[in-house]
Formats: sequence, C-alpha cells, structure tokens
Amino acid sequence: MQFESNNDRAVRAREAYKLLAIGRSSFYRQLNADPSFPQGAKIGRARVWLVSDLFMWLKQSSKRRR
Repeated sequence: MQFESNNDRAVRAREAYKLLAIGRSSFYRQLNADPSFPQGAKIGRARVWLVSDLFMWLKQSSKRRR
C-alpha cells in the first residue's frame, strides 16, 4: 500500500489558508462558523490540518454552492 505523501501531510494554519486560496481572516471565520470545515488536530500548542481533509472540504463546499 502506497500513500500519496502530498495529500497526507499535516500543515499549519498559514499553509492551510494559502492552499485553500483564502485569506487568514476568512480561514478563521470558516473554522469558527462552518461545522463542516475541518477542525484539525492539536499537537502541543499548534493546530495542524491534513491536506487531504482541506481539499475534501473544498470539493464538498464547491458542490454545495452550485
């Protein structure tokens, strides 16, 4: 079994909102207001998101807007 390393890596908030092509405030607004937005995982004091979770949310949210 081989994993797609690009989509299974964990990223911090700065890289997450850049991957989603949204601003920092929009990212945190989605995080706090949208229950379907990936909440990430806390590692120590940092919060990280899986790239695959972010892309899955992006794909699902674009389907809802159509």
